[in-house]
Amino acid sequence: MANCSPLRWMGGKSRSAKWIVSHFPERRICYVEPFCGACHVLFVKSVLPKESEVINDADGDLINLFRVFRHHPDYLWQEMHYLLHSREEFYRAREWHGVTDIQRAASFLMLIRNSFGSRMEKVPSFGYSIVHNRSNGLPLLKIKNTITAFRERLDKVIVENLDFADVIRRYDSPDALFYCDPPYIEASKYRLPFTMDDHRHLADCLSKIKGMALVSLNDCSEARELYNGWDIKTKEVRYSVSRTKTDGASLRQELLFLNNAAAERLKENVQGTLNGEEP
Repeated sequence: MANCSPLRWMGGKSRSAKWIVSHFPERRICYVEPFCGACHVLFVKSVLPKESEVINDADGDLINLFRVFRHHPDYLWQEMHYLLHSREEFYRAREWHGVTDIQRAASFLMLIRNSFGSRMEKVPSFGYSIVHNRSNGLPLLKIKNTITAFRERLDKVIVENLDFADVIRRYDSPDALFYCDPPYIEASKYRLPFTMDDHRHLADCLSKIKGMALVSLNDCSEARELYNGWDIKTKEVRYSVSRTKTDGASLRQELLFLNNAAAERLKENVQGTLNGEEP
């Protein structure tokens, strides 16, 4: 397994990606992420022989960034190279998205790098740590490494910018694995709204598929009700976007739901290991 994505993102799975991937069935032909975000899970998972990969997100700015990562990495690097780490430049990027796709991508990457806690709400704020006197900033080596990492990882990945229901419908098959990481229930600070009706629609779509599905959500009664009857895995994860750490304040339980098809196929992983078989 590789390291997680170098891109920060609100609700990103950097701390739980390896745990999530450990529940992926090893027999699959198509892997689909309807809510890809920063692609932490994509970076961690291995690519199986003959496996196709699809990522999707409703955020057009994010998908444009991925497109530029893949097709115009050198030009994006040039654009980022001369950006100042300043409040004025940050607010300029927030209001002016650029004329070209490359300028739009550079402005968006600037916002991601400099938003406090990488919280990409509609009006992100220029954030830095006062307590530790340390800025997120725009370290050029990290920016270049981010561009390079995405250019290499997305080389053969299909990138979509569709509604999640459309992506699920288009790529569904008995050998498809959908990993869904929708916004947490009743959570704020996301760039795009996702209501309880959206959550119900997602659960309904997944209840009708032929393929395998895993869904990450925060532990709450609504989530457990939506995916009643699914296999449930739990993990405690520490999240924090505050300036100071308080022991235990951000320790939360995360749920991973597996539909019957995924749970049954996952058992084959264990049986294969016991038999000494290669995946």
